[in-house]
Amino acid sequence: MSGPHTSLEVISASYGTSIVTEKAHSLLVNEKFFLVPSNFDFGDPQPGTAKTFTLTWRLVTRRPPSGSLSSSSETATNPVTTVGFEGHPFHLPYIDPTASVPHQPIFAISREFTLINATFCTVNVTSQVAEIIFWSRSQEVEIPATTEALCPNRDPAPELKKSLTVTYARKSSEDTGFAHHCQTVWQGDTLVLHIGPQGNGSPSGSPGAGSGGSGAKVPVKKFMVY
Repeated sequence: MSGPHTSLEVISASYGTSIVTEKAHSLLVNEKFFLVPSNFDFGDPQPGTAKTFTLTWRLVTRRPPSGSLSSSSETATNPVTTVGFEGHPFHLPYIDPTASVPHQPIFAISREFTLINATFCTVNVTSQVAEIIFWSRSQEVEIPATTEALCPNRDPAPELKKSLTVTYARKSSEDTGFAHHCQTVWQGDTLVLHIGPQGNGSPSGSPGAGSGGSGAKVPVKKFMVY
């Protein structure tokens, strides 16, 4: 009988402001992740601008039925986000399931929405985006992709035009399950997050920018950190 099998799952991937999750999946070879992010692999969302490659991943362990358990089981680590640059080797080695996986906190904003990660250039700004969502008290939240809003104490790359990438899980209005989504915009634009359950005409999480309305209040008044 075969034992547990641990594999790498790509939750989201972006290159500049292009969502490239499916392409990143296809580049997984022999349970390892190695590439040099380039326009050849992912296209060029902004000619003449250096792009960041942002990958959110986790390890999933599947165990076959054994003993009194008649069905297989599955466990997963918390998602981890790793960032690289265009033209630079990006190596995410397969991590042994007995090894320690880096812990990055995620924020349960409401019963319908969990913020997994927010990255501005190479800086993790998840807590800053969580604060913006919390204080907005709205189901449609505007996140300004600016240094002043996300990392006012330092500019991670003053010479570069940066991108903001946000990965989250949102509950569908049809069932109790959650689906992963990723949105990204260039510096100076506004990323609009829809915090309520998916459905009723709300976007599914495709890239977008623009202004958002005030909407209804989020049903819970605090978020949980995991």
